[in-house]
Amino acid sequence: MSDAIQSKVKQTMADRVTVDLRSFILGGNIEPGQPLREEMLAARFGTGRGPVREALARLAERGLLAKQPFSGYSMRDLHVADIRNYYRVRERIELLAIELCWPFRDRSFHNNLRRLHDRLVAAVEAGEPIRSVDAEADFHAAVYIASGNEPLLRCWELLACYRDLYYVTLVKLRYAGLMSPAPMSASHKGLLDALTGSDLDDALEATREHLKLGLEQFERAQEDHAEQTGEIHWTLDNMVRR
Repeated sequence: MSDAIQSKVKQTMADRVTVDLRSFILGGNIEPGQPLREEMLAARFGTGRGPVREALARLAERGLLAKQPFSGYSMRDLHVADIRNYYRVRERIELLAIELCWPFRDRSFHNNLRRLHDRLVAAVEAGEPIRSVDAEADFHAAVYIASGNEPLLRCWELLACYRDLYYVTLVKLRYAGLMSPAPMSASHKGLLDALTGSDLDDALEATREHLKLGLEQFERAQEDHAEQTGEIHWTLDNMVRR
């Protein structure tokens, strides 16, 4: 086998392991701060340590994992302040994306947004949570792409790790029986109607309410979890274990 073919095979394997490892993490199988061992992951995914090492590096670059000096990678911990800051930043850039894309909304944009919404609904109804998360991200990304503003789109992409960490925490809460991690279908339908409507102010307000609802449900579920289990107390700025 030539060096070029070997390199392509390794790259393809690393691509697969990256997808599988992210799904494994989003499934709630790794605790915050837990080290990820190359040998364990290689055995789980049926591959060598090389592709696993590449996948770990990619997810660390994405922000989902943390690189620990002399000890490899670990699952990033999530603090309440992180999620609140994420929502503050996301609201600012998403409203800007909507304002910028508004003059460019055409039939193609409307059809694409409806298609993305249908895909999101189908994933939620099929009970495929990870596919639902990705479909939700694609739905929201549509306004960033349509804005034609590359720096703004890159800002959205940089938030990917917070969306993943947000979802991991929702998975933990789901196991406690407090809420489903699936995206909010009714809220997304209202957002779809506003984004394909004719009133920019209505679209901006619908987006504010949509993001506000997501944050409020998340915080309420965390507080309920703390009261029921006594394991975690969520403060304004941090997370401390009892």
